[in-house]
Amino acid sequence: SVQGGSLLWALNLPFVFGPVGGGQTAPPIARRYFGAEWRAEHLRTRLTRLIAVSPLHRVMARRAAVVCATNNQTARLMKRLGAARVEMMLDSGLPEVLVAGQVPGRSGDTLKVLWVGRLLKRKALRLALESVAALNVPVHLTVVGDGPDAALLGGWIDELGLHGKVSAVGRIPWLDVMQLYREQDIFLFTSMRDSFGSQLLEAAAQGLPIVCLDHQGAGDFLPDDATFKVPLRTEATLATDVAAALERFAGLDAGARELMGQSALAFAENHTWTAKVKGYLQFYQEVRVP
Repeated sequence: SVQGGSLLWALNLPFVFGPVGGGQTAPPIARRYFGAEWRAEHLRTRLTRLIAVSPLHRVMARRAAVVCATNNQTARLMKRLGAARVEMMLDSGLPEVLVAGQVPGRSGDTLKVLWVGRLLKRKALRLALESVAALNVPVHLTVVGDGPDAALLGGWIDELGLHGKVSAVGRIPWLDVMQLYREQDIFLFTSMRDSFGSQLLEAAAQGLPIVCLDHQGAGDFLPDDATFKVPLRTEATLATDVAAALERFAGLDAGARELMGQSALAFAENHTWTAKVKGYLQFYQEVRVP
């Protein structure tokens, strides 16, 4: 992370820093989803902003030959610190065998939505549930993952009237998660603060279109023709805006859904570990000592 930084510049050798995130902060409209944890999140935001005036971070940035950033907020912070060259690169990757050869066939009147992640406040599962509750089409949400908010999930389902519309499977083996990607219609990513999210690559690798918030790594990297990116307008409209994106997808014909899935696959193919190694080696070649 940019907070931790690095002292490798002190070796007086060409120094490539990253891929690094950590410069992203939760938007103010996310406050309701953090609840009592917002105070700690707000403190993290203030500390992150102080990095811009840290002498040690400034030296690190200026001594780096290349900084690889996982989102634009981190990239802007590194440039502000004085980094001469900042490149955008994800810290997530895929084994080539994981990328499906084709978009799985999907059918049925019920929109099948998948949410995968740690059940933490900053991942905003509550927003996903509110969005599903606001939908005007038949829908079923599958939630994969565990964490502190698992204890709240049942109460949220009761409050929002989502019985029969949500399945919470907890933490399951990775291969079972991969199978779920292939069985769903769309992947929903509601994180309020994330460098990117490796589950986004996993979903894309199975030809699954994505709905995400239009910020941080998800907004920066995911292709527009595979993703419905939801603008962060106001706290009051956030859930209904996500619901509108899901309904827009539900209204697409089979051909349009197929095209979105194909675009997701193409994106995943560009983010295999083999492709990423080539990118790293190119940086090293450019900055190496003669």
